[in-house]
Amino acid sequence: AEADPRDATTLADYGRYIFVRLENPTMAEPLLTAALKLEATCEVALYHLALLFFRERKSTHLDQAENLLRQVIGNNPQHANGMLTLARLFADATQAMFKSAPPGGNGSVPAGYVPSSWTSKSKEAVAEECIALYEKAIALAKEPAFIASEFLKFVSMFGSNKAKLAAVKSMGQYSVAPTPTSSTTAATGSTFATTANGGVVTATEAAASVRALLDELRTNVK
Repeated sequence: AEADPRDATTLADYGRYIFVRLENPTMAEPLLTAALKLEATCEVALYHLALLFFRERKSTHLDQAENLLRQVIGNNPQHANGMLTLARLFADATQAMFKSAPPGGNGSVPAGYVPSSWTSKSKEAVAEECIALYEKAIALAKEPAFIASEFLKFVSMFGSNKAKLAAVKSMGQYSVAPTPTSSTTAATGSTFATTANGGVVTATEAAASVRALLDELRTNVK
């Protein structure tokens, strides 16, 4: 079945399905773009086109990915996936900037990891903004331990001592796995989530990772 070319929501849902389920970004991109031409604020199209650009078109469309994600959370500050994806975009950029930057300068950062509009941003400022985005994403998440583990790994690598101390104080609540509350979680013993690199972890594993990372931060922070 083909999507109604006159309806933005239908086009966006069809594009999302082709991108996420059928894993065909080439076919999905024009559908999502067409949806936005019909309705510039269509949330499904904005988010999934941003996700497509971030995952599949980094070398040429990273600026567009950032702009679309900012539109998503600007229109809907409670959009948890939009906030998390923007945090992950910043995390990639931070890693590239710290690896490439000599002392006192940004250096030559590989294309596709830092938006071209960031030429005046320091790597420290980008890291701080990334931390703030992760904190917002954790606050919005239904299963925050999964993101808390990812966040703590970032803070341990790129955060200032102040950021590390703050993380130790605020992330302890996610070091205990939640008690299963649904028939699905009761049957499996845990919920599941996909990590930034595509791996799958359980809530119990995420909580254990948070505990280990917090112990490491407590040991190393000065």
